Amino acid sequence: MKKNSQAQLQGMLLGLAIGDALGAPVEHGYTSDEIAGRKEELRHMHDEAHFPRGVWTDDTSMALCLADSLLECGGYDSWNVMDKYCKWQSEGYRSYFDYGEGIGMQTLIMLDMYASGYAIVHKTMNRSDGAGNGVVMRLAPVVIAAYGKRDIRDVIRLAQVSARETHYSYEAEAAAEVFAAILHNAIHLKDKTYIIDVSKYSTGAHYDQLLNKLKERVETDKLKNKPGYVVYTLQIALWGFMNYDTFEDGILAVMCLGGDVDTTMAVYGQLAGAYYGLDAIPNEWRRDVYQGNDIIELADSLAAMDDCSVLYTRFEEDVT
Repeated sequence: MKKNSQAQLQGMLLGLAIGDALGAPVEHGYTSDEIAGRKEELRHMHDEAHFPRGVWTDDTSMALCLADSLLECGGYDSWNVMDKYCKWQSEGYRSYFDYGEGIGMQTLIMLDMYASGYAIVHKTMNRSDGAGNGVVMRLAPVVIAAYGKRDIRDVIRLAQVSARETHYSYEAEAAAEVFAAILHNAIHLKDKTYIIDVSKYSTGAHYDQLLNKLKERVETDKLKNKPGYVVYTLQIALWGFMNYDTFEDGILAVMCLGGDVDTTMAVYGQLAGAYYGLDAIPNEWRRDVYQGNDIIELADSLAAMDDCSVLYTRFEEDVT
């Protein structure tokens, strides 16, 4: 398979949105068996409930907020990122809706704290035990922005800081680090086994523990109808990536597992998009996804950045 980095970076961001848009109408109220029974219908973007065809949820909205901030600031600025997330939550910035559709509980708590004036996170603040999948659903922009400009460890650092904004958890940060390394590899490497082998980029014990969980063999039936825990989400995305040979087949297989499908499909979409590239995504989905052309152009703008480093964080532990 010949690699085309521009098409892969475009595919990473658009794949996120397509997975989100395909999964959004079936995220609630359908079991894996029910989704599998409607697979031929659900493989097409369509109107359902309050979702018009091709519209996405928080996964894509937050990714676009992050992308806008990176471009506006020329790097990662915690304050600007959080301002944009809050604008999305309250006004529907970067959303089809006029509110933050699909916002997760951990994200809501952190945005409310920030908006209430508790912006600085002190070293004494307890890290949460939870690790929701919000940290990996929106990750593509930092990987694209840093591609070709910085060492992979800088990409991993960007991912870790981006996770910390809404999920102040060692496991959540480790999940973002691991997935960033995998996405980076997907752009460069052909062998899928090597792509997911990111142990050499370890940042420490939390990274190693998270990666060991992903290496555990999980039966397909045990991946069905899973909630939005970040480990489950990454297990499902990697399962789809390793067991199917096309973007389309993998994303539909992930959909048929049920559970938090808009996010599992968005995470798979990032990985498969980065590996297979834009041209491997079916034309129907590229046509029907909301603001698809704008998302491709945004990926190009991120890739064209001169640099993308961490400029400012609001976490006391980052201040040396």
